[in-house]
Amino acid sequence: MNKHDKSSPAFKEKKGVSIAALIACFVVACGIWLYAQATNDDIYSKTYNQIPVIVDEASLIEFNQSNPEIDFDSLSAQFASISIRGTNRELAKIDAQNIRLAVDIRTAVDGVATVKAYLVGETGNGEKVELRDYDITPAVVTVNVSKEIECSVEMLPTTVEKVDAENNVSRFDLSLTDEKISFKVIGSEQVVSQIADVKIRLDLMNFDQNIIGQQQMSILVVSFLDAQGEELFNNSNPIDGIKYTLPTVMVNITPASSADGSGELNGKS
Repeated sequence: MNKHDKSSPAFKEKKGVSIAALIACFVVACGIWLYAQATNDDIYSKTYNQIPVIVDEASLIEFNQSNPEIDFDSLSAQFASISIRGTNRELAKIDAQNIRLAVDIRTAVDGVATVKAYLVGETGNGEKVELRDYDITPAVVTVNVSKEIECSVEMLPTTVEKVDAENNVSRFDLSLTDEKISFKVIGSEQVVSQIADVKIRLDLMNFDQNIIGQQQMSILVVSFLDAQGEELFNNSNPIDGIKYTLPTVMVNITPASSADGSGELNGKS
């Protein structure tokens, strides 16, 4: 029998040995490559997305104690991405669940604070180790706070005249149901902490003269002032990121007595 005959047992045995050797060489080569990748000192970068951004608990407690007139509300970003640089060996040890992105709001400058990255200790005791080489997007966040505002409503004049379709002039006395109102302002610490007072002026002509009694009155101007009485902003010239919802302002409307006691004046153009 010819030993080069492909159907011979010797040839088949030799072919099987060759394939097994090739597979063994491939496995060894892969192992060497993986070992080299794991043990080399080249620096790589790995990105982790949608990592929650939290407030350092100790800084939150101290912040609220040091600022009794304002309360922490939120950060401008709830999640961030982080790119960590290190060797393959170092990056392989990092699990996204062990990454903490934290903000110390005590360090905020003009309402803006830096986001720092930590790894939670593998022992499970909550120990944090600050990472050394990384980039975070966004790297800084705005610290939003809230402040409860109590202010008076401007009510001048207290008597107004309205003209009906037949050109008759009627006079009405206006009075506030509540002289003071309260509402919450939310926004950057830099802005909200400066608010010392609010002036509210009503649109005194915007009411239904056919309804006597209580009516909701439209607000014409809302002006936010600092401690020196200087205007910071108003509803016609707002600041981005400042949010507030004004309560309903109710006004009592009653006919005013005229000279003839009728509550109505002669026709007036």
